[in-house]
Amino acid sequence: MRCSHSLILGMGLALWLAGPAGAALSGTSGQAGAGAAHASTASSQRIDPVFAVDSIQSDNSFGAVGTASYAASLASASLHTEVGATADPASSYFNSAGAQVEALAFYDRLAFVLPAGHYAEPVVVRLRGFSLGSLYSLGCTSPQGNNCANGYHTLNLHAGSAQGQADFSLRRDVDAGGLAATDFNAHFALDLPIQAAGTLAEATIAFVSVTGSLITKGTAIGTYGYPGGADRTMFAGDAFAGFNAIEVPAGVGWTSASGVFLSQPVPEPAPTALLLSDWMLS
Repeated sequence: MRCSHSLILGMGLALWLAGPAGAALSGTSGQAGAGAAHASTASSQRIDPVFAVDSIQSDNSFGAVGTASYAASLASASLHTEVGATADPASSYFNSAGAQVEALAFYDRLAFVLPAGHYAEPVVVRLRGFSLGSLYSLGCTSPQGNNCANGYHTLNLHAGSAQGQADFSLRRDVDAGGLAATDFNAHFALDLPIQAAGTLAEATIAFVSVTGSLITKGTAIGTYGYPGGADRTMFAGDAFAGFNAIEVPAGVGWTSASGVFLSQPVPEPAPTALLLSDWMLS
């Protein structure tokens, strides 16, 4: 009995997608923490094959609040964080709050199917991506200048194959004593070679690993009591980032270990549900 190259390739791809028992080729994870002075801290950790999401809050009776929420989705290949920390130094000495989303990530393994034939140039796939978001801080001690609300976003998106690596990294910081606000907006494209130039006698699978990670962290530091310092402090940050398209040469198809990677359009980012507006307008 003879099998065609396409049938053998299809059987091999099916076996790869099934994977060995316990193999983890794709998934999402999220971890967050929030705390306020004189209050119990809140924490969360979620791991899921497709979608990890949670929201936490910690507050005290002196006007300090820390909130954090996150979502990691393989279906839209996206990461979303919202972090807020507010404190009212007028109500208590050394009052402060902090919150963070760390280890928010997705990972998947893509299989690109290249038909048999001659390739005069290396085969390259393009992964397009985006980042949207903002950072705000308010309330720096004056005149000491040693206690300021502050925070940051850090994003890393990666694609790798046997033929090369491609990465996009972005970081933004704010500090109420210096840069009080900034955006987190970017669009990019990762060009990744998956097959060297040459002739393929039969259809071939080229594997690509894709990962994304996002950290958002901030603090609203107590200012030693009002009126000796700022009468309030605040940090707010929201970020929404990931891959939104894969461009491949004609005739090349692909699938993923998860079976859902980029199967859904990237959703519109939700409006930031933090305490920023109350602080800015009060």
